[in-house]
Order: sequence, then structure tokens, then C-alpha cells
Amino acid sequence: YRKDTGRSGADRDDFDDAADFVGWYMAKSRSSNGLDMNDAFNHYLAYHEGHTGYRRGSWRSKSWLVGAANQVALQANRYRSQLQGC
Repeated sequence: YRKDTGRSGADRDDFDDAADFVGWYMAKSRSSNGLDMNDAFNHYLAYHEGHTGYRRGSWRSKSWLVGAANQVALQANRYRSQLQGC
């Protein structure tokens, strides 16, 4: 990430850097796996398993991970609904 973006001083504990990383990683997931930018479920799986692991489907045998991804998707939908109400 640091090399690819030129953000050599990026720090995972800095909110701006962390948010930028998430956007960067999601863009990579979209380009490498064709994920929709609004698909929190599959983006979570791709982040956890890595792009290649996601593509291979390694997450399919991990019911606990699918459950966690479902929770992420539910929270994303709550946020989406709240934003629409603004």
C-alpha cells in the first residue's frame, strides 16, 4: 500500500490513513475479483482471505468467517440506511 500510493508515512492508527487504505484495498478487490464497491460481505471476505484466497473460495469452508461477513454486511446496510436519512 505504501509503495503503491506513495504514502510512505501511512500509519494504521491514523484514521485518514486507515480510511485511505480501505478505499485502496477495495479498489484492488474490485479490479482483481470484480467486486461491487457496495458489497461489504464479499469485500470483507476478500480482505480476510486475500485476493487469491478469495478467488479460490477458501472462505467457503469457514462458517465462522461467513457469519462475520454477514455481520459486516448488516452493519454496512445500517450505515447506508442512516446516510439515506440524512
